[in-house]
Amino acid sequence: MFSFAAVKEERRREIVWAVVRLALGLIQIVGATASVLLLISTGPSRLTLFAVIVTGLFTLGSRILFSPRKR
Repeated sequence: MFSFAAVKEERRREIVWAVVRLALGLIQIVGATASVLLLISTGPSRLTLFAVIVTGLFTLGSRILFSPRKR
């Protein structure tokens, strides 16, 4: 039997994952830009390394969450 509640819940879940994906993408873009700007302005400093590592962790998380799964 067809259930509107199930369709509504599935749509809600898709929207939430879309927002998470968008947020992670924006964090990656801002982090990469900040890392390059820090590298240019301060050179290889602790702050630059921290920015690169944090951005890399967000990228890794995004790849794990949204990579296609093998069946």
